[in-house]
Amino acid sequence: MSLITLVSIVSAYIPSKLTYSTLISRPRVDSPAIQYYSRILKVEPEVLTPHQLRKLESSGRKVFLARKAISDERPHQAEKIYVDIIDQNLSRPKEEINLPELAATTLLLALQQQRNNDKKAARSTFNNFFKIATEFYSDETTIRTNPSTDHEHEDCICGCGKGCTARVIQAFALFESKNKLRPKSKFLIKRAIEYDRNLESILKWKMFEDVDRQHAIS
Repeated sequence: MSLITLVSIVSAYIPSKLTYSTLISRPRVDSPAIQYYSRILKVEPEVLTPHQLRKLESSGRKVFLARKAISDERPHQAEKIYVDIIDQNLSRPKEEINLPELAATTLLLALQQQRNNDKKAARSTFNNFFKIATEFYSDETTIRTNPSTDHEHEDCICGCGKGCTARVIQAFALFESKNKLRPKSKFLIKRAIEYDRNLESILKWKMFEDVDRQHAIS
């Protein structure tokens, strides 16, 4: 059998659209790291591509280690892991930043800092994300006039568009409200609504209506 004939036979059994991703084994969706992190990101790992699953598993392992550190009463080690994930994400070019991952890790870090009663650090964490998100969605006029504008990154595995950003800013607003900074809290909620109109009903909460009444009195 000639080499040409052999190549022809083998080629007949190779898919015509063989891609790099099909050559790499797909991570197990039932791995603890993927299951844990997918719940945080609110995604269904079964529908992700192998490439997205590998990225999810890589970050998920780190977040899983942070969870273990917390259960072992090593909260500062957990914070360090979260900070490392954030720093690694932000070391990428702007167009490669994974905003859903950044949002999720920001929430985990800020929550842990609040548990440690470190309000200053938590506020700094929220502020940093707020600045990054504002830069990421740099055309604020477009955001205000056209809330449906989609800046979703191709690696946005949760399919939430700007919802990831809105949830972090909402958490920031509730944090400031808890710390008696109601005007700032309402400002932040309004910014969150610019990213996700589904949050508009929050403005009817008593804490935010009280801010309007206080301004009217003054």
